[in-house]
Amino acid sequence: MKSTLAAVLFASLTVGAHAGALSLTILSMNDHHSQLEAKDFDLTVSDSTAKATTGEKVNVDVGGFPMTVAAMNAVETAEVSASRSVMKLHAGDAITGGSYYSLFKGVADAKMMTHACFHAMAIGNHEFDDGDASLANFIGNMTNATLCSAGTQVLSSNVVAGPSSPLLNKYNKSYTFTLGGERVGVVGVTIKKKTEQSSFPDAGTTVSEEKRQRRQRSMHSLTRGLIRLFS
Repeated sequence: MKSTLAAVLFASLTVGAHAGALSLTILSMNDHHSQLEAKDFDLTVSDSTAKATTGEKVNVDVGGFPMTVAAMNAVETAEVSASRSVMKLHAGDAITGGSYYSLFKGVADAKMMTHACFHAMAIGNHEFDDGDASLANFIGNMTNATLCSAGTQVLSSNVVAGPSSPLLNKYNKSYTFTLGGERVGVVGVTIKKKTEQSSFPDAGTTVSEEKRQRRQRSMHSLTRGLIRLFS
């Protein structure tokens, strides 16, 4: 539920009254859950047009961050060559769920994600599985890397860090980018129920209701001078 909602929110588009022409390709992913390596997968060929013999079993590599980043870079290069702007977004739940997280507590994920150079990432419920300090460290490892000149903006419009939380000043409600000479706003939203019931934000850190009205208020605070808004 969290991932679907966040991905849809990130992909939604609002065009302002004075919108100009913006040719934009969005590359979005979510819920990789520290699954950084490709997995072996057996397929049985059933398409007679395939290079392999029909009925033959073939083994392929599926997923993995190196192939994901390579694919994103290839698309970005092609789109930029065609004079289209590219925005790369991650809708959350980057960490927990694999041995890389168990061993490195998000450091490996952060390093791999810097190769993708995401413009923005929403805070997912599983980012809180080990509390505020763990999330703050993950954000620091990802945003302090030098591979991406602009860095990744970590966003949530409805996470309210507690007064002594290490998350203070580590994320924003929203962020405005300039793409193709035009300003594009992105708003992050975190699912309240799953975060509070199955994850472990610190005492004092809260997640407010992810209602449309609250999202709309965040949007209104961005709209001066904007022609495009993603949330």
